[in-house]
Amino acid sequence: FCLSRGLGDVYKRQGLFLNNGFYLNNWRFPGVLQRFGISYLVVALNAALVPKIWTPKVNILSDSKTKNQKAAMFDDLKPYLLQWPIPLILLTIYLLLTFLLPVPGCPTGYLGPGGLHEWGRYWNCTGGAALQVDKQIFGIQHIYQWPTCRTLYETGAFDPEGFLGFMTSIFLCFLGLQCGRILTCYQKHKQRLIRWIIWGIFFSALGTLLCNGSKNDGWVPLNKNLWSVSFIFVMGGTGFLLLSLFYIFIDVFPLWNGSPFFFVGMNSIVIYCGSEVLQPYFPFSYSTVNSHAALLASNLIGVGVWCLIAYWMYHIKFFVNI
Repeated sequence: FCLSRGLGDVYKRQGLFLNNGFYLNNWRFPGVLQRFGISYLVVALNAALVPKIWTPKVNILSDSKTKNQKAAMFDDLKPYLLQWPIPLILLTIYLLLTFLLPVPGCPTGYLGPGGLHEWGRYWNCTGGAALQVDKQIFGIQHIYQWPTCRTLYETGAFDPEGFLGFMTSIFLCFLGLQCGRILTCYQKHKQRLIRWIIWGIFFSALGTLLCNGSKNDGWVPLNKNLWSVSFIFVMGGTGFLLLSLFYIFIDVFPLWNGSPFFFVGMNSIVIYCGSEVLQPYFPFSYSTVNSHAALLASNLIGVGVWCLIAYWMYHIKFFVNI
């Protein structure tokens, strides 16, 4: 708990630093690391302060079928049922605000980019309720001024790490905690994989249903900038499935040791902060023609350089912990 709370505080401070507060009147308050810090803090407080129904046995279940083993089938879930209401309540609040909050000059529940979208009918409605809430909490000058939709739709400011998204990111973080509980409650590969795959299929299917299997349509479109419910469900579900895949190749059948991502993970915060600060400089990025192939090559070179730096840091045993 103390570690998670400390991480939350450090991430928030680092995020504010990276946002560059030289001009205080335009200092961006939300950010990626702030999102991490708040999410970790809330999930850690929930896990530490909300009591467990009982303490599960951290034990390996044998393959024979007995009553005791059937009772232990949900040891990763049932003891922690009292901790589920808070993430679910936050998810409900997100949905209610997103789809029911009146926004002046905009249709209720609007999720589009505004600007030139729909022939300019909703010019100042970027993100709908999400932007409205951020204006009230942070102020328009203290959120991200160059969202991805600005170039295409000529919109104004919008923050992809805004306040409403904290609620869905907390739920996604809580799913990560559930994933870890499976890892600690069960030690057999089959038991872990079955549970991860079930969770993965469930949330992937639910997210796909909400967005109707489409990129921009459905009841709840798949939208990273809004951290929509369908987005976190698909991300959480595919996260479970990818973990299962990596677990098979790294732990069950040790065909791969995780390189080069293993080295990056050993100094992840250094790599992230370094990429944020040095992104405008060669060889981490460079100006090129606006084509998919050229931009892909530029980004692959940048990622490759950071992987080499991470390997060098690992080789000299230089690690930064927070």
